[in-house]
Amino acid sequence: MLVLKGHTDSVRCLAYAPDGGALATGSDDGTLRFWNPTSGTVLGQPEKLSSWVEALAFAPHSADLTVGLADGGLHRFARQGNQWVQQRAGWLQKTLSKLTATKPAAVRALAYSPDGQRLAVARWDRRLQVLNAPNLGVLSDTLSPVQITGLAFSRDGRVLAGAAANGIIQLFHGVTGQGEGECRGATAGALCVTYSPDGQLLASGHADGSVLLWTVAKGQSPVVLSGHRWTVFSAAFSPAGDTLLTGSADGTVRLWNVATRGEQAALQWHTQAVTAVAFAPDGMTAAAASSDNTVVVWDVG
Repeated sequence: MLVLKGHTDSVRCLAYAPDGGALATGSDDGTLRFWNPTSGTVLGQPEKLSSWVEALAFAPHSADLTVGLADGGLHRFARQGNQWVQQRAGWLQKTLSKLTATKPAAVRALAYSPDGQRLAVARWDRRLQVLNAPNLGVLSDTLSPVQITGLAFSRDGRVLAGAAANGIIQLFHGVTGQGEGECRGATAGALCVTYSPDGQLLASGHADGSVLLWTVAKGQSPVVLSGHRWTVFSAAFSPAGDTLLTGSADGTVRLWNVATRGEQAALQWHTQAVTAVAFAPDGMTAAAASSDNTVVVWDVG
């Protein structure tokens, strides 16, 4: 197990590079850091940004990273050796400012489509934007009926699922951002949502500590996974799809057997809330970020 220390405030989000060679973390201290997830060493210098980091997303099949900030900014970093260099600094924010006629609201969530061609952005003012990822063109800019707190594209990229503050999972068209339905069954607000690798399941984490596992086929009621005692902030399927990892404000990370819907393990290394979790691309290790300013990387086996 590795404990990554360096951030001076809550670590709010993390993401593995698609090749597994780097782990990016974003914090309320306003910095973005890159780590070697095998050795725990820092890659390059921390990037000091204009506000705390709300969300991170690596583009599939590349080392490009998009970062969403609390001041509404979106920044893109490209890998050059062991360094990440900011690309088109300020260009995207200016484009979105023109579109909305005001300064963009804080970013709440980011998600790339599986082919890496689109980037979805959810903001605190209920605005949902779908961008053409390669050239940063705006494909759609709509208002969600409720505030979206988490995003995930379906396996084919046609549907964009949004975890909503009212507990309903909102479904949007993956290009136009128009509503295409909703999944009901939760009793508390949803904070995160993620699709299984085969696209058959959708998992969501809720403010009452419940984890809901939805069968994508219409008409199926969700299975409730109980164990967390407080808000579930993050969820991630293993690359094989057989395990679900969740992180909660109760300070624990839990692993669930997807086939049996049973709990495999409950782990507690952090002294405060677990804010984000992720599996490495090979599924052998995983990482969890916390409000205690640290990140833990461990061998899942």
